[in-house]
Amino acid sequence: MTVMTLPALTPEQIDGMCYNELIGLIQETNRPPGGRQTIVEVALHAFLGPHKRVLDIGTSTGVTALELARTTGCHVTGIDINPLSLQVARDRARSMGVDTVTFQEADALDLPFPDGHFDLIFCGNVTSLVRDAGRAIGEYQRVLKPNGLLATVPMYYVDTPSDTLVDEVRAAIQVPITVKYRAEALEPFRATGMEVIHESDWRFARLPRETVDAYCARILQRPHLTSLNAAARAMLERKYRAYMELFRNNLSLMGYTVMMLRKSSFIEDEELFVGERAS
Repeated sequence: MTVMTLPALTPEQIDGMCYNELIGLIQETNRPPGGRQTIVEVALHAFLGPHKRVLDIGTSTGVTALELARTTGCHVTGIDINPLSLQVARDRARSMGVDTVTFQEADALDLPFPDGHFDLIFCGNVTSLVRDAGRAIGEYQRVLKPNGLLATVPMYYVDTPSDTLVDEVRAAIQVPITVKYRAEALEPFRATGMEVIHESDWRFARLPRETVDAYCARILQRPHLTSLNAAARAMLERKYRAYMELFRNNLSLMGYTVMMLRKSSFIEDEELFVGERAS
């Protein structure tokens, strides 16, 4: 990957960055809940191939879009509102030689695409972070083809968090999130009337602090960060490590569901006589 030249940043500017802004600065490999396992699960259940057209909402640094494209040959458009993250995504696409992906700056609340344009929309957990989830989901449905699929991975609390923890997460991502459990997190998608064709429930692993510390140490050694002055780098390290420790604590209380829905005018009766895998 080409080493990005960073703008001259002061410690104060870095201290004022939320986590989403730091992703682009650090060039973090930002994945959906469940990471590559979730991406593969969606690709398999969507029967993706070279003839499919996919929209990746909140693509960040492009990991989901690139993984879908290079493993299935599908054509992917990734959108995000963070131009620095998009620059990283485009650079990754060039370095990987993936030419079936494009990235553009766009808002999930006002998608710049015609009706019925995509076979699959992948929105990860981003819908819970936009200011009007209902409007965003309406846009997803609008640009989906008839019988197209919506893949979403909503996160939710399995154990009850403290008010202090939730406030710290809100400040870190600069989104006024509310505490939701599984039923509440999935309800906006069920309410669309779309046909649910797949669900699988997961819980985040409880990571020891040492694992997260080692991860941060590797990330913060990236060559492009050497262009920052010593004070700015020290602030970046403090800020990033604090965010990752916060997320370690928060995610230990959370789970997520890989959920896929079909835009269909015909809803089948529920299945009755289903099979069990033979041992």
